[in-house]
Amino acid sequence: MWALFSFHGRTSRLGFWRVQLLCVAVSAATMALASFAMTSIGPIAGVLFLALLPAAVIDVAVYLRRLHDRGKNVWWLLLFNLGPLFMIGLARQLVEQGSAAAVLVSLPLVLAGLGIDVWGWVECGFLRSQPTSNQFGEPPALGAMAPGI
Repeated sequence: MWALFSFHGRTSRLGFWRVQLLCVAVSAATMALASFAMTSIGPIAGVLFLALLPAAVIDVAVYLRRLHDRGKNVWWLLLFNLGPLFMIGLARQLVEQGSAAAVLVSLPLVLAGLGIDVWGWVECGFLRSQPTSNQFGEPPALGAMAPGI
């Protein structure tokens, strides 16, 4: 269980998808429960949303281990996760200026952010692992999610 939180080693594509599905299921159930509790009890039940933090940490950890499996380091994780946020945030700032030119300039920024996001998913979810050992360790066993699992 604790190996899911590991930021070291490599993860196979199958292991990556297993953890992704697990995180989506846990996040959806948590959000549904927290939303129901907020409507029933009130805003104080919003504390239940804190239960999403472990799923977020696990998600980032498996994403990084998958990038390690592809021979890439943490900087790629930052690009794939923060790049789209930066591009879309910049586009939003331009749109709020209200001029037609700013809106036209914002479109390529949004498309670039979307492109980086799709690139990250293809890189981690669909491309093959490096078949030999690299600076992050030995290739994972088929379906391995983290070292020791």
